[in-house]
Amino acid sequence: MLRQVAVLLERENEKLHAKVAALIHELARLRGADASAAERQLAFLKELLAQREQALFGPSSEQRPRRDAEPAPAPGPRRGHGPTSQPALPRVEVVHVLAAADQMCPQCGGTLRPMAGQTEDAEEITVVERHFTLVTHKRQKYRCACNGCVDTAPGPLRLAARQDVRGQRYAPEFAVEVAIGKYCDHLPLERQARIMRREGLAVASQTLWDQIEALATALQPTYEALQRHVLAAPVIGADETWWRFMRGPESKRWWAWSVTSADAVAYTILESRSQAAARQVLNGYGGIVLADGYGAYDALARAGPRFTLAHCWAPWTRPVAPRRGGCAPPSGPSSRRRSWRSSARGRIGSARCPRAVSARRSATCWGYGRG
Repeated sequence: MLRQVAVLLERENEKLHAKVAALIHELARLRGADASAAERQLAFLKELLAQREQALFGPSSEQRPRRDAEPAPAPGPRRGHGPTSQPALPRVEVVHVLAAADQMCPQCGGTLRPMAGQTEDAEEITVVERHFTLVTHKRQKYRCACNGCVDTAPGPLRLAARQDVRGQRYAPEFAVEVAIGKYCDHLPLERQARIMRREGLAVASQTLWDQIEALATALQPTYEALQRHVLAAPVIGADETWWRFMRGPESKRWWAWSVTSADAVAYTILESRSQAAARQVLNGYGGIVLADGYGAYDALARAGPRFTLAHCWAPWTRPVAPRRGGCAPPSGPSSRRRSWRSSARGRIGSARCPRAVSARRSATCWGYGRG
């Protein structure tokens, strides 16, 4: 279809060229002038139009194939990503056999016997449905014939969400499942409760929260050990961001503080962003703290504990970065802030502590300190 349209357009162009040439000759005859200049201009327009048609309808490559050129090799099979390897999944083999009525040869009526080691294998990824089980633990009682001692076999370890026995109804694995769903998969507790009811377990979201709180109480020593591990590093990063604290119908802005070492991060959620909160987070740290330009760290470094403050360059260099075109930055509060940061950066650069200089050289490109 496109080829026919191109042929028709080319014929129409030829007719128009002939008509234009006739008109040019007629105009030159009436004016008594030479028509050679007009003919050259017409020839130029024809060539220009031919180039345009070549660009629109011709082959995409400028180099045309020669007749004696070797034919292009046949394209190979298409390469896709293929099935993804699943080394972490457990493997289960299911053997499929013929039914007894089908184990008969249709040619001679003999019996079909299995061929040793001969199977046609195909992989399939399936899902094993999660299910909840109500386990009854029966703790056997023992007594002596003298009736002087009665003992009971110990039961499994449980999380104590309440002081009474109702707080010990759920296994630790259940609490871990709820915590992973909420904090790793971002599933709210109400949604988890609906999912569990669909799977046969009638549970309230408050019960799920009680399990998470009991799990947090059991992991409190681990959390404190993680904080000690981070604060034992010679160089740490410190930062804070706001955290919405929901209490009843109202919400309040709290702050999530983080301290980072090369291999771990510890978070602390506090009510304020004050110097006292920073002191509580750093907890007497005496090494090098890599932080942004927040004044609480500067004030705390001057007041104690005596740690070395090494500011991250990322939030400091963004406002003072040179603009394109060589335009001078405008005056005003923003320019004064940039000037203050430049002078502060000069003060940091003149720090005499060798460890601070080394920390700046190695940590200015650290992915943590982005402001």
